[in-house]
Amino acid sequence: MSSRCVCRQELAAAVVGEGLRPLEGAATPAPLQRLLDDCWRSDRAARPTAQQLVDALQQMLVRRCGSPVIVYLHQGVRVWACVRREFYKS
Repeated sequence: MSSRCVCRQELAAAVVGEGLRPLEGAATPAPLQRLLDDCWRSDRAARPTAQQLVDALQQMLVRRCGSPVIVYLHQGVRVWACVRREFYKS
């Protein structure tokens, strides 16, 4: 067994057994950090669903952009983008 495999196993054991979680990033916006913390809850039932994640991320994007958000598919993946006023034609 390689030492890399052991490190991954030890990390997984620390996450499950000791509640190890990623450190908060200084530049991470507070709403995003709260969402990340919710995703790392030890109780599965307390974690957000996939739809709740999508909704929360979309709301954050709208608040950050201060403008409408468009959703489009790119290679089968849903992508959100801000619509900035400078791109509108009058």
